Amino acid sequence: PAGKNWDCSEIEARMSTPTTTSSPSTLDGTTATTTVLFCCQTCFAPLKLHSSLKRLTKASIISQTREIEDVKPPIPFERIEQVAESSATTYNKFEKVKIRKERPSVDDICDDTNDDKSAAKDNQAAMALFDFVSARSDIDHPLCEGCTDLLLDRLDAELQNLQSQHAEESLKRELDTVNMENDDEKLEEELKDLEIEEQSLLEELRAAEDEHTQLVKEQHGLDDELVEIRSKEEKYWREYNEYQRELIDFDQQQETIEHKYEQTKLQLQILKKTNVFNDAFHIWFDGHFGTINGFRLGRLPTVPVNWDEVNAAWGYTVLLLHIMVQRLQFKFEDYVLVPNGSQSRIHKITSGKEVLRLPLYSLGSKLFGDTSKFDAGMEAFLDCLRQFKDCVDARDPHFKLPYMINGDTISDSVISLHVKLQHNTEENWTKAMKYMLTNLKWCLAWMCKQMAT
Repeated sequence: PAGKNWDCSEIEARMSTPTTTSSPSTLDGTTATTTVLFCCQTCFAPLKLHSSLKRLTKASIISQTREIEDVKPPIPFERIEQVAESSATTYNKFEKVKIRKERPSVDDICDDTNDDKSAAKDNQAAMALFDFVSARSDIDHPLCEGCTDLLLDRLDAELQNLQSQHAEESLKRELDTVNMENDDEKLEEELKDLEIEEQSLLEELRAAEDEHTQLVKEQHGLDDELVEIRSKEEKYWREYNEYQRELIDFDQQQETIEHKYEQTKLQLQILKKTNVFNDAFHIWFDGHFGTINGFRLGRLPTVPVNWDEVNAAWGYTVLLLHIMVQRLQFKFEDYVLVPNGSQSRIHKITSGKEVLRLPLYSLGSKLFGDTSKFDAGMEAFLDCLRQFKDCVDARDPHFKLPYMINGDTISDSVISLHVKLQHNTEENWTKAMKYMLTNLKWCLAWMCKQMAT
């Protein structure tokens, strides 16, 4: 039916198989079945041909086509191909009869024979008529009643629009004709004015051309001047860049020199604050032991320090005192220090100018002769330390050692300790060595202060 919206699935189903509809029962009680062979080319609704399109004769087809040819212009070739393709694809989906690519002629279709193929020929005749009508217009046929009514309404609206446009254009042409007759005099006056204005403009144009010629000459002169200025500018920028490069090099050199100066100044300050004696002779303590450069000077029953370590500590002690005496340009009375590593000695010069070699190392033997010489050497070293202290007192009255030295003893405010091993305990001897190293460290600190000033 016209106006119904068909979805794609329903259209495909109707295109693949013919549609049959049942009419009301006849008088004898049977049901009539009608096969749908055509559909509307706009809404795809199934159509039933009118009885006037059945059993078409040759004369009726020719008369109908002549009526259409009298109205429409000849069929364009492109429209024929378009309709042929459209009809070949559309009717094959709805018709039970197979359509050939080349349509039969009117003579082949419209014969008056009544055989079994008359129905198929009726369909072919109707289809040929629809193709002819579609080719002569912009609308594909056949159409249902609803789509035909809509088409007629649209064509009526277009006709009215065209008629109104035609009337407007006719009226406009008439008005233009009247205005042209009335404006001839005005046009002649305007033409004279335009001629006068043209002469004025021509004079202005000639003046402008002369001015343009003069400006072109000036432009050429300015161009030459511009080239010269650009050449000078380029030369200037080259010189400027060269000066900038040299300035940057000078700045970098200055920064490098200033950086080196600051580094050297900082290093000099560090070196001024650095004392070689503190680095070369580090005197400290390790529990009950006094140490010099990490070597313990002393022995305990619970900690039997190896004599090699003790002898090495005595070697550093003799070397330190020997260097400080040389820095002060001081000489001991009756003594000469002989630093020699782990076998350092001290020479005692007697009244007869004899030299007594006293060892400041021990072989670890408990023999009386070895121990007595070692004790004599330690006593002589303590006397040398006292003499050094007296020399410092002469130069600096405020200098004072933390432990007093008296002969072979060194004491604090409570107890006096002997520096000899004989008739002494290892604990007291170790403590006496610790006191002696402490006094030596005070002398070293005074020496470092004098060197800094």
